[in-house]
Amino acid sequence: MLEKPLLNILVVGFKLLRVMDLQNVELSSLPDEIGSIIHLRYLRLIVLQMLPSTITRLSNLQTFYLHCPEFNMQLDDICKMEKIRHLLLPWGCSISKHTPLHRLSNLQTLKVVKADSWIEAGLEKLTNLRDLEMHDLKMASSHSICKLVRLRSLSLITRYGCSIPAFESFSNHQHLYKMKLSGRLEKFLDLHEFPLNLTELHLIGSKIQQDPMGTLEKLPNLRILALRQRHWTRKEESYMGKEMVCSAGGFLQLQRLSIEEGELVEWRVEEGAMPNLRCLEINSCYELKMLPDGLQHVTTLKELKLRMMAKELEERVRENEGEAWYKIRHIPSIIYPAGF
Repeated sequence: MLEKPLLNILVVGFKLLRVMDLQNVELSSLPDEIGSIIHLRYLRLIVLQMLPSTITRLSNLQTFYLHCPEFNMQLDDICKMEKIRHLLLPWGCSISKHTPLHRLSNLQTLKVVKADSWIEAGLEKLTNLRDLEMHDLKMASSHSICKLVRLRSLSLITRYGCSIPAFESFSNHQHLYKMKLSGRLEKFLDLHEFPLNLTELHLIGSKIQQDPMGTLEKLPNLRILALRQRHWTRKEESYMGKEMVCSAGGFLQLQRLSIEEGELVEWRVEEGAMPNLRCLEINSCYELKMLPDGLQHVTTLKELKLRMMAKELEERVRENEGEAWYKIRHIPSIIYPAGF
């Protein structure tokens, strides 16, 4: 808890301050004098309920991190701070379709905003966006996102029961290297629709019906892949099938693989698949009773993590005793479930 008199001293006494990080400081309001720290470049406010209008005087502000349950401020005011490069807003924050977002021509980071009516009029004008995180997408959102060809990182999140709309293509996004899609996909991307230089992909609760590995293993630069459940009690897996295959010659650059699929029964890894894999995490695959034979050929593996697995599998990979121990004995670090 930071009392207002002390906060006033901090604000008034440091006119040349460049960085103010009030993370984990309990505040109900900021003094109007905050607008006098005109050299401020970075401002982070946590657990804040109200902002003064004078904050718009921070004309040199480049990073504005606002995370709080409630705040009393129009986003129109933020658009007056035209030097902002990184804008991180509270979850659920909406932007009016009349907000002059196009003024933020320097904006590179925008998180976490609701995909509302402002998308059609404002998103594609943010041509310098590098990092975008949005939730509650609509079809108009997907069309506008595909026009942001300078994106490097894209995170899309839906609420339970909603889906991520189909995309046209990301083939023109040469700089897009990281994607996180959380929610059911209306359509899984074809190989030619993925960004060519994609290196990191997280699929969470995608509910894909066909084995996605046949497509993903052909991505030439993919190094990190995670297939995760969104909510295990609601059967929100990324892949709803029971069999998964990693083919020989697939995933040539993959280094980290995380699988969390409660429906998976059989996983086959052919010899020659994932020749550069370093870390493998298998979590909550309750129906998987046997590890793939092909893992013994992945000699680059340095770490294996097994968590919340079937008892039958745990017994089969027991160190020096289990019938399948030979498949993983070459791995230097093996982390077993607690109590195993």
